[in-house]
Amino acid sequence: MHSADCDEPRPTKMLFDEHRVIERVLHVLDKLARNVRDGGAIDTADAADVVDFLANFADRCHHGKEEAELFPAMERCGVPRDVGPTAVMRAEHDEGRAHVRAMRAALEAQPADFATFARRGSGFVHLLRDHIMKEDQVLFPMAEQMLDTAAREQLVAIFRRINDHDIGAEEYARGRAIADRLTATYGEPDAPAGPGGASCCAP
Repeated sequence: MHSADCDEPRPTKMLFDEHRVIERVLHVLDKLARNVRDGGAIDTADAADVVDFLANFADRCHHGKEEAELFPAMERCGVPRDVGPTAVMRAEHDEGRAHVRAMRAALEAQPADFATFARRGSGFVHLLRDHIMKEDQVLFPMAEQMLDTAAREQLVAIFRRINDHDIGAEEYARGRAIADRLTATYGEPDAPAGPGGASCCAP
């Protein structure tokens, strides 16, 4: 079994840090959904930015790295693909994608269907907060124990290539900028509890 040196770059730390960005936008989505349920109005452009962020930064960039790289690396170390924890995470990613598609369709309807946006948004917030907790506290510590230094270094290099070239540094920065702008308007979430064993150097 292997444990990560806190001085070396770690793929789980990169993903853990992206979780903190995603949680900021989940906080905004939760507020928008609550406003609708309370009978208030919401800014359609802000709601559209939330959906944009979730489809691109959270799913295409973040979940994409997990599904294409981290999960297969763990499965090569013995995690069963069809019934193990990575299978659960993939299924939850798919469930989240259905929520995001429904939120986008609700905003694009004429007139916009804010009730459906709020209902699917609340479902997504509940799903992804629980999903993030399971990855931070269970899956990432498991990965740190299973992956040797060479595998971790390879994943870090691949993640950097994806962020800088496959997704593109400008698009990656755009996602973070959306999170910054939205939380400047709607506020920041409470600070998360520390991760499980995955990120001994995580803030």
